[in-house]
Amino acid sequence: MYNVVGALLVTFALQWISESNVHQEYPNWPRWYWSVFIINGISAVGYLLFSLWFAMHCSITCHSLGTRMLVNFARLSIPDNEAIAQLRVKFYSSGGMLDKATEMIGPEGEKERASSSDSKFSKSSAEEQRKM
Repeated sequence: MYNVVGALLVTFALQWISESNVHQEYPNWPRWYWSVFIINGISAVGYLLFSLWFAMHCSITCHSLGTRMLVNFARLSIPDNEAIAQLRVKFYSSGGMLDKATEMIGPEGEKERASSSDSKFSKSSAEEQRKM
């Protein structure tokens, strides 16, 4: 939007300088006033050219930033084979945690653990009944 407005203003300023008939319409103006008119018009064109340049630079910068954000943040990365291998979860394999746990506890340890938890439960429930 700024580019369009700036281009229209530059066109207007250039036409104002080049196609003006001010010297024919006002022949009684002093010579220094003509120079002020020309200097004013040239400085307006320079200012508007800088305005166009900055507007174009801003537009390009904003579009490149928007493109980078879309590419970097919105697009999912494509995983390679190593990343896929890291995501795999082994549910059961021989020598896994289940086998290690049964080796540590053992079949006799499982029975002892079950009997000790039953005896602890019975002791704690008996103590609670006495307190009441």
